Amino acid sequence: MLPETNAESASIIAERIRQMISDIVIDTVQGSLSFTISIGAAEIQNEEKIEGIQKRADEALYKAKEKGRNYVVFAS
Repeated sequence: MLPETNAESASIIAERIRQMISDIVIDTVQGSLSFTISIGAAEIQNEEKIEGIQKRADEALYKAKEKGRNYVVFAS
């Protein structure tokens, strides 16, 4: 939740989070571990209920995963 944040600013924040996570590398005795994250986000439209926002964000998440993972997708 990013109250008082528009879609453009939220996209920038989500991309920063995605990049920070993908930059993490942990060396173990069995090799290096790296991480990725897919993010789906949605902006409140008019007087939309939380269920509608969650549904659109979830759909955006699945689109991010379909793109090959490690993407940020904003619901339209």
